[in-house]
Amino acid sequence: MLQLLAQLQLDAGQLEDAHRHIAASLMARPDHAPSLLVAGGVARAQGRLADAAHALSQAAALAPANDKAWFELALVRQDLRDFDGAAEALRQLLRVAPLTT
Repeated sequence: MLQLLAQLQLDAGQLEDAHRHIAASLMARPDHAPSLLVAGGVARAQGRLADAAHALSQAAALAPANDKAWFELALVRQDLRDFDGAAEALRQLLRVAPLTT
């Protein structure tokens, strides 16, 4: 419930509330990949790129088939100017969600 509330608040631009609710969600379930994905989105929106990269790395490690986690991680690593890390995240993305023609 807190994860959904945090996502809705993130979507509405209510970043402080989103941060508070996703933090509470992660207190209850620290290894919950979907909550870590939301936490990464909140941190990125707040400009806390290192925190976003950490949360998204955890989400991708816990749910390696989650293409959104890899894509979001690639974006954050690019924002951090970690181009090698961004490229690696994109390679992982292509492994789990290959392009089809």
